[in-house]
Amino acid sequence: MSLPRVSIIIRSMGRPELEEALASVARQHYDNIEVVLVAASGNAHPKPPPSAGRFPVVYVPGETRRPRPVAANAGLDHASGAYLGFLDDDDTLTPEHVSGLVNSLQASPQHKVAFVAAVEVRPGGVVWRVGNVRISRLALLEQCFFPPCAALFRRELLAQCRFDESLDAAEDWDFWIQTARHTEFLFVPQESAVYRADRGRSVMSGQDGGVSAEAQRWNDAVRRKWANERLEVARAVEARFAQALGHLERSEHALAETAVDDTLRAYPYHVGALRLRGAWRAQRGDYAAAADDFDLATQCRPNDPELWFQFADAWSRQGARVKAEAFYRRVLTLDPMHVRAHTRLAELAPGP
Repeated sequence: MSLPRVSIIIRSMGRPELEEALASVARQHYDNIEVVLVAASGNAHPKPPPSAGRFPVVYVPGETRRPRPVAANAGLDHASGAYLGFLDDDDTLTPEHVSGLVNSLQASPQHKVAFVAAVEVRPGGVVWRVGNVRISRLALLEQCFFPPCAALFRRELLAQCRFDESLDAAEDWDFWIQTARHTEFLFVPQESAVYRADRGRSVMSGQDGGVSAEAQRWNDAVRRKWANERLEVARAVEARFAQALGHLERSEHALAETAVDDTLRAYPYHVGALRLRGAWRAQRGDYAAAADDFDLATQCRPNDPELWFQFADAWSRQGARVKAEAFYRRVLTLDPMHVRAHTRLAELAPGP
């Protein structure tokens, strides 16, 4: 059986790094790839090679400079693959990237987007790992979780989704928001995309590798565009959590747990739902899973001493004394009069 074709779209400014990007495609283990190379810099773009290793290069020339979303749409219009992905001309992919994503999507037909963890190289050689397994529609309406090169998606999404050409940046985030209306995202546990923020030519990157002022302006534009939808989706999530609390008040524990799980599928960062699920897991003796819930909850609400206390307790129950002590001390930093934290620390103190 023949492998479905994958189109890797490169929006190119004709930079020297393009050769490295094409070489990373050429090294892919997957055997049916086309490169769609869009001249985003206009007629000054040098003519690319006819192939990247054993894979053909479809060149999309242009007379004038194409902004990022215009170049993306031009690439989509010329791509023939059943699966599509993006690669900027200063980024790279590791050899297992395409095969890992395609295999995962074929094994999970209900998903239309799959993504991997990415390595972001920041100025000064700082390496930052990007990619979060906890993505939902509401979470994506709040922030973008990965660079364009980290994902692959099914062609069928193009019937509903297109890059917004009014955006000069953050167009990829806007595109993922659109796709999240039609599919859940599948995380593939491999680190196979390399995003080079250190090359300093992206509107999205500041001098320190953080978000530039220009990028922030476009991020804010995306937030304004989707503000009403975000409010609508958030209200639906809160309504589901309210159902969970109602079941709990009526001692309908199984229904309450189902509603909490539904809440966290819809929004993995819901602190109230994380607190409840963590407490239930601790009661059952699953302290490692409880610690995972409290870990995420404290990241979302770092100034809540009670969450830190529950987090510390989960580690204490696992016999992780050093971590437990550190987190009990964190509780006391936030609430010096927290009696139970004082008591737990005294219990963990070594004897004479």
